[in-house]
Amino acid sequence: EPFFRDGLVAKAIDEVSADGAAYFSAAGNFGTRSFSAAFTPAPAPNQNRHDFGGGSFLQPVELGTGQYILVLQWEDEFYSLGAPQGAVFDLDIYLAEDDGSILYGFNRDNNGNASQGIPGGDPIEVMPFNVVNPTTTNIMIELADGAGPPPNFKYVVFRAGDSGTFTTDPPLGNTTGNATIVGHANAESAMAVGAVRYSNTPAFGGTLTPENFSSRGGTPVNGGTLREKPDFMAPNGVNTSVGFGAPDSEGDNIPNFFGTSAAAPHAAGLTALLLDAERQFGIAPPVDVRNLLRTTAIDMESPGFDYTSGYGFLSAYGALSAIANPTPILSNLNLDNLNTEIYQPGDIEFTLILEGQFFDESSVVLFDGEELETIFVDDSTATVQIPPFDGNPSIQLFTPPGPLTNGTDGGTSNTLTFFDDTVVEVVIEAVPASKRYGEPLPLFEFTATVAATGEPLPGGDFDVLFPAVSLSTAATSASNVGIYAINPDTAGIDPALYERYRFTLVPGALFIDPMPVTIRPVSPEPVTYGDPIPEITYEYIFGEEGEELEIDPSVAGAIAEQHTTALGLANGIALVNGIALVNGIALVNGEPYIDGSDDGIANGIALVNKTFYVSQSTLDAAGTALENGIALVNGTGSEKIVEIGADLFTEPGIDNGDLSGITNGIALVNGIALVNGIALVNGIALVNGIALVNGIALVNGIALVNGIALVNGEPFDLLNGIALVNSNGEYDPVFAAFDNVLTVLNATDTDAEGPIDIKPITVITGLDAGTQYIIPGGFINDNLLLSYQPAPLVIEPAPWAVFVGNTEVEYGQEGPLNPTIAFEPSDQFPYGQTAGGVFGTFQFSPADGCTSATEIQVNPIPETPNFDVSYFSGSLTVTPAPLTIEANSAFISEIEPLPSDFTSTLSGLVCDDPAPAAGSISYEILDSEGLPVVSPPNSGVYDIVPSLSDPGGDYASYSVVPVPGKLYVNPFGGCDVIINTYLNCQGDAVLPGEPQITTLLVFEYYNPFSTPFFIPLGDKNQLFAEAYYIGEPPEVFEPGYHTFEIYTDGGFLSWELQTDNCYPSTSGSEDKTSFCATSRPIASGNHHSLSDAPQEWQVNLFPNPAGPAAWLQVLGVEGPVIVEVYNSVGELLLSRSYAELGPERIHFDMSAFPQGLLLFKVSQGVESRVVKVVKE
Repeated sequence: EPFFRDGLVAKAIDEVSADGAAYFSAAGNFGTRSFSAAFTPAPAPNQNRHDFGGGSFLQPVELGTGQYILVLQWEDEFYSLGAPQGAVFDLDIYLAEDDGSILYGFNRDNNGNASQGIPGGDPIEVMPFNVVNPTTTNIMIELADGAGPPPNFKYVVFRAGDSGTFTTDPPLGNTTGNATIVGHANAESAMAVGAVRYSNTPAFGGTLTPENFSSRGGTPVNGGTLREKPDFMAPNGVNTSVGFGAPDSEGDNIPNFFGTSAAAPHAAGLTALLLDAERQFGIAPPVDVRNLLRTTAIDMESPGFDYTSGYGFLSAYGALSAIANPTPILSNLNLDNLNTEIYQPGDIEFTLILEGQFFDESSVVLFDGEELETIFVDDSTATVQIPPFDGNPSIQLFTPPGPLTNGTDGGTSNTLTFFDDTVVEVVIEAVPASKRYGEPLPLFEFTATVAATGEPLPGGDFDVLFPAVSLSTAATSASNVGIYAINPDTAGIDPALYERYRFTLVPGALFIDPMPVTIRPVSPEPVTYGDPIPEITYEYIFGEEGEELEIDPSVAGAIAEQHTTALGLANGIALVNGIALVNGIALVNGEPYIDGSDDGIANGIALVNKTFYVSQSTLDAAGTALENGIALVNGTGSEKIVEIGADLFTEPGIDNGDLSGITNGIALVNGIALVNGIALVNGIALVNGIALVNGIALVNGIALVNGIALVNGEPFDLLNGIALVNSNGEYDPVFAAFDNVLTVLNATDTDAEGPIDIKPITVITGLDAGTQYIIPGGFINDNLLLSYQPAPLVIEPAPWAVFVGNTEVEYGQEGPLNPTIAFEPSDQFPYGQTAGGVFGTFQFSPADGCTSATEIQVNPIPETPNFDVSYFSGSLTVTPAPLTIEANSAFISEIEPLPSDFTSTLSGLVCDDPAPAAGSISYEILDSEGLPVVSPPNSGVYDIVPSLSDPGGDYASYSVVPVPGKLYVNPFGGCDVIINTYLNCQGDAVLPGEPQITTLLVFEYYNPFSTPFFIPLGDKNQLFAEAYYIGEPPEVFEPGYHTFEIYTDGGFLSWELQTDNCYPSTSGSEDKTSFCATSRPIASGNHHSLSDAPQEWQVNLFPNPAGPAAWLQVLGVEGPVIVEVYNSVGELLLSRSYAELGPERIHFDMSAFPQGLLLFKVSQGVESRVVKVVKE
């Protein structure tokens, strides 16, 4: 609220007061902790800083431990009150070192920028800070911006550490303007009430003295007007039946209500009496309450008004007697002026002293009904001359009605006489009793004592009195915690007792204390993993452990209903057992324990006597049960599931305010700082100075403003070791309810601009199989001392079955094997898990095809703690692996016998099996009709057919594939008949991927024999080259004329061929020959041989054998073609599709293919051609 002008609240007070309301306000509990001055520039170069005196821009201050809040304001415009630009000046307040360097500030830009159209704010700065160890520092005030004469400013220390002191130089409160009554308490129409300790009032024999914390007045408003504040003083520190943690200063077990907030209700109560008297006695015109209270107050400080005590201490008697006369009460006839050793009353005339209450100057004595001249001494004493008399005349005191009333005030007192039997004053007092909330009322007792002596009433009379006195109270078994009156009643007393006794009834106190209640979930029957979460119910254990007590059933039912209602509400939407999941639960000493770390050290949070809350934003961000794949018994699927990571509850995570690795949440644990260094106050988190509990913070009328608990708008404080009701709230049932709370916030809550709504939530520590725990959600009830116990939830592993499918593999097949897997009861796992997530990657035994096993089974068995899994094996069929035995080609002359040293090339051996011994392979030579050949054979080409002597022995796991080789029997014709070579032509050439190639050489040979002739590459069949070339001569020379191609870079190259041991035939690039107009295709099969006429369906591949590259040409085919490459065991190595090939040669990269026999298959539709090539 504004210091130097009336704010919205002050104007509202003036408005309601103008309509006839009497508005009282606590003056405040800030004593003289204020400093005011006109901003005065300090000497250069610090002219933007205020000069506190003597040229110093620093105000030294001594600080004790505790929390501090300083509020600085200056005389300026308020944007929030309608000023278009807001503040003109921008002042800042700092804590500074002795050299002026800034220690701390919490300032903002207050005046904007009018030239740029940026409005300012209000002329206010708030500086909160906490002091850990006593220290000294300095206050420094700067004028950061603003044109014109510097303004007046004031700062008030609203909170001054644990001691409530704030010692500065120059001191606070040094002038009239340094007042701490500000804001609405300083409103013109508000009656600001200061505080006097009740024990310092005349009623208790004390001297009226203002409390040192009672705020002083004198704040100038609207340009300099000083209002008379406080208006007056009233008592504080009195007993109260309201339990809010205040101290018991007298030790009577009844708390005392301190602070100006205790004083203000006294003034309001007196006003209620005045208004009731105004109605009862018909007083007109209406009473001017403010003026009446001021003029009848008891002066305290300087005569008249002063800014410490106002007009003085309120006098209820003075105010009431100013408008009406009281009825007097006679309590004693004082015979001090009569020598009773010689005379009795009536013997002679004497001066009687009358003693009592509520005497008035207009009061007169009635002596046996006759009015006597009376001398008024004070409101409790009067004197009168009593003449001699006979008998026992009555004596009364009469006060006439006041001049302003309807005549019903005043009246005649009770009657006293000189010679009646003495009536003994007896005090009947109810004995204090106690019970706990929800328990039946105890049996009340009372004492009866003689007032004059304090001795008990004689036994006989007490026995008569005992059954006649009844004791009652307004409290019931269901009454809230607090202090209630036990009222004695004497309506049934024997009238004979009244002749000897006058009874004074003194009520006693019934103390209703909070009832200890332990909330514990009822452990459900064991459930199976993945089954719906059972409905959670709770039991409520009243009293201490093992205690037997009686509880009102309606109270027990109401507590259960309040608890379940608290758990079921989130912004008005019902949550059915809203569940939070926590993983990472351990047992420490048999108690469930959250420890989100894996360091092996128990440094987390014990779950015994803990309860959880979550913020509304966390609930809003959470998925529903349906979205999370979690079912709840009796649930709808719309229940919120908040997943909480156990890593929230490690000590480092708590200390640092870390977010969880599982959910974007923040933990608040028992008042530890959790959100980026944001602290909790007594268990309630403050974000941007705003309490996190929306609605909860207002229980018992206690609001949280900027992190300070307020009552009637004034912050709490401690003075002289006494906690004021509007102090920092070291104890409050609202705060105490959070002692055992774990609160989970969403990260967005740190940016909240208002109170953060938090909701209790029941927690299940996890859904994994094993013993989980249910932690009950809490609630707040001032009538209960709540504690919480977790209950075990046994989750049994889900029965599941894994069936391995029947599998067929080829012997030697590489692992891992991948049999089919089937699951029972389903391949759909709980909570959206997949088979891979549950089991990982299955491994099997056997692991590959190198086996003779007949079953395949899962091995090793995966760890599946949430499932009780039965595994069933599948049958395993191992098919033979192809073992290719390819006879190596050989050649002899027709005059030589069949050789016996044939050799073979084996492919397809697996499992590290050894090759068959050479002697175990036999060979058969067959002619073209498949008939055995007789040695020596005629010239020609024969098949060499290999076979394994014992295929069912060591190689029973193989299927032998014999591949015949060729036996060339060369004809013998002497040196007159030889194979001649020629250079047919040469021309330009280009090969893809071979930029060096420029020339094509087409060699030709003529074989005059009628059968093929075999000349292996080597000394008798070789190329001589001084060039880079691609291609080789053939080894098999077919009868007749044939050609082959060699590609070169244009350098020298010649071919030399020697038939038997005859003279070689040579031809080469230097031979004169014709130019090749077009390149001639290479024949299929042997890459050297080329038929003279093109074939219709022709595949050409060269070179053969091939190195890292080969070229393919397909002739006589139109349309799409598929080219596939296989190894010797039929494994597909490559597959390519071509829309149209044409006559172009296609380059194939063979570097990644294995060495040995390769098969190139060219397919079009249902037709195909296969070409063999050897990869070297």
